[in-house]
Amino acid sequence: TEALPISFNPASSEWDSVQLLAGSGPSEIAYANFAGGGSGRREMLGLAGDKADVHHSNFLAGSGVGVEVKADAAPSLRFNRFDGCTVSQALPPAALRLLKGSRPVVRGNYFLKNVLAMQMDASASPSLDGNRFDYNGHNGITVSGTVTGRTTLASLGPRRWSYRVDGNAVLVDQGGTLTLLAGTTFRFTSSGALRVKNGTLQVKGVAGSPVQLIPEKDDRRPGAWPEVLLDDGATDYDPASGTGTFIDHAEIRYGGAASGGALTVRNSSPRIQSTLITQSGGRGITVTGAEARPQLIGNLIVDQQNEARGSGIFVDNGAAPSLSFNILRGNIDGLRADSGGLPQV
Repeated sequence: TEALPISFNPASSEWDSVQLLAGSGPSEIAYANFAGGGSGRREMLGLAGDKADVHHSNFLAGSGVGVEVKADAAPSLRFNRFDGCTVSQALPPAALRLLKGSRPVVRGNYFLKNVLAMQMDASASPSLDGNRFDYNGHNGITVSGTVTGRTTLASLGPRRWSYRVDGNAVLVDQGGTLTLLAGTTFRFTSSGALRVKNGTLQVKGVAGSPVQLIPEKDDRRPGAWPEVLLDDGATDYDPASGTGTFIDHAEIRYGGAASGGALTVRNSSPRIQSTLITQSGGRGITVTGAEARPQLIGNLIVDQQNEARGSGIFVDNGAAPSLSFNILRGNIDGLRADSGGLPQV
């Protein structure tokens, strides 16, 4: 109880972990204090099943990390405090780690003074609500890996709490679907990108609450991160059903370190609408390949001036995008068509 908590403490220097294994439960951990565990740079609490509810507990300084939700598990973590419970030698050093395919409820938790607050595999699909982040190495959730199922990510709250793309890229493949909801902020490291190889990307910003795709730590250099790539395996947008790949009401700032530009559409036909693309390291949007028939509607594409190839929209190799109601301003070229590009303006 709150008045009489239960504590898990080291007998001498450190201890290992509590593990709720697959098939166990229903289990409840309430008003518990975990401290000094995680020997071998592992977690103090491991959750491998669906029938576990961890709430109103504290995870404090240890030798590894706080909690790890194992592959495909769906426990509940509510109103817990993760306070300085990570060490930098843990890989990754996140207070809460969500492994491949996990589906936990993560609600009302407080992450404070950790190396990383949360880390998730891109194929995880947590239900997130009301979590708070302060004084962590990254205030939010670090994401890496491949989306292979259905992953939906909502806003974490204030813009200073964000998702951070770690490693080379978040990849959508094997028919996966990644959905980013209104108000979501995605930050990218200098090597981080968002690439759809074989699957669906749906960016669902709204007026006044766009989805932001921006560099980490407010790095305002053109080309501070590579790209958003919609490759030939990205599902085409179907206007009749509203399904398929689309980007609505997004802000793509300071991308374009890759050769194509901030946003590259390669032999695919998404809808890009009401989106701001600015300060790319090269082009704003590149549309390439004879199978590329995207709809570009009502976008604001401005200030691509970092390089001689700084076109707002660049079309080549037989691509035929449909362009309507776009504003192209302050670019070296507004619209450029090379190598058989056939934009329909």
